[in-house]
Amino acid sequence: MMANLFSWRGAVLLAAMAFLTIVLLLLRGPRMDSSNPSQEDDGPENLYCEAAEYDFGALDVTKELERTHVFRIVNNAKREVHIERIRSTCGCTVTDVDRSLLDAGQQARVSATVHWSPRVGRQSVSLFVETREFPVPLPLRLECEVVSGLQLSTDVIAFGALPPGKQEIRTVRILSRSPGRSFRIKGVSTPSGNLSVLDISYGTDGTANIRMAMTGQDSRLDEVVPVFLTTTIDSLPPLKLTATAVHPGCLDVQPRVPVLSFEERRKNAQVRITVETVGPNSQAPLEVLCELPEGILHDTEVAQSTGGSKAARSIVTIKAYHPEGPSHTLSGLVRLSQGTGKLDLPVLIKRE
Repeated sequence: MMANLFSWRGAVLLAAMAFLTIVLLLLRGPRMDSSNPSQEDDGPENLYCEAAEYDFGALDVTKELERTHVFRIVNNAKREVHIERIRSTCGCTVTDVDRSLLDAGQQARVSATVHWSPRVGRQSVSLFVETREFPVPLPLRLECEVVSGLQLSTDVIAFGALPPGKQEIRTVRILSRSPGRSFRIKGVSTPSGNLSVLDISYGTDGTANIRMAMTGQDSRLDEVVPVFLTTTIDSLPPLKLTATAVHPGCLDVQPRVPVLSFEERRKNAQVRITVETVGPNSQAPLEVLCELPEGILHDTEVAQSTGGSKAARSIVTIKAYHPEGPSHTLSGLVRLSQGTGKLDLPVLIKRE
């Protein structure tokens, strides 16, 4: 009986040792075999580029905007890698690679030629090197800053607070970024009827000076209007700056920039403008003169109500008709006059 007891205890001990051995083997996991390429890490770090981003810097929009850069990539994996294609986020890019099959540790040259858009501002293109072996492509990036061939002394012309009738004058200076390049100002346009160009002069150093004037109105409207400058450099898009002024007068309107929106396949559009008047002018009739581009017919209705001897509210409804609807955004002007109060309001005409 004692022999059977010892035999049973031995069997239990052997079973426990076998179970413990299996658990330890499972915790250690399978042993990696470096000779088996299927067990290698297929992460994107196996295809590597030390300088994966390149910035071309500032490019003059009036000059050639095609640029080429060569990336050097290396295969860090312990096996050969097949480059199948290079994908780009922009059709303006042409890519090429000097070899599509890379042995372990071998390098390749990826050439990328970008035809940057003649649009002033920051631009970028992303490239992705796709391989047969790795599910994650290698990302590359190209950037540039397309700049105007001309430089404005300021982007904002601030005229400050303008009481009714007061005129302020500001000067904007334009300098050529390219030494020896001459230019002339062809035109200055703005939707504001309060802003005018007094004169344009040119310096011996290749600069242009534009003197502009803004006149205060009987309006409580804070004016913020765009100003576009065109030059004799045909490849240069219009320069844009902003003119601001505060008119602490008696007229106020909503919306401040009315929009006549022609819906698709519709020939009619209308907009309502609320005019609030304070002070003695509130008792005078509101007169409206609407100046829209040629080809757009319009009718104006005014509903005026007084709120006592010192305040009034009017609703101006502008109804417009176009035989086909405008093909692009246009601008017009609504001139409001009530007593001594006057306000020129820009209006946009566009197709939805």
